[in-house]
Amino acid sequence: MRVVMIDFDGTITKENSFPNIGAPRPRVFDAIRTLQERGWICCLWTCRTGDTLEAAKRFIEEHGVKMDYYNAGPYDEKSYSGRKAIADVYIDDSAYPVKMFQNEILDWERIVIDLTGMPIS
Repeated sequence: MRVVMIDFDGTITKENSFPNIGAPRPRVFDAIRTLQERGWICCLWTCRTGDTLEAAKRFIEEHGVKMDYYNAGPYDEKSYSGRKAIADVYIDDSAYPVKMFQNEILDWERIVIDLTGMPIS
């Protein structure tokens, strides 16, 4: 099982405009679909809760993507009881080195190639 946790504001969207929702990053939804087609479990991992989480879900699903989990992951269903989400990869606009280089390397095409060895399909 390969699991990726994906942030929403500034990662799926171009900017962090919480509680609003900005425009999607280029190719983000193609990238998520491609990861899922290639066997990755894609989880939305965001600080959004309640109505703002529901708005993010609608936004994602209106773009033809259904995440495998929302603020949860496949290990939550097992006996793991920690607070940290378990994943193979975390994609977040605030992560190093993305934050250090003003999002220059948050490129969804590059992410899919790095994770699967092939470009977005």
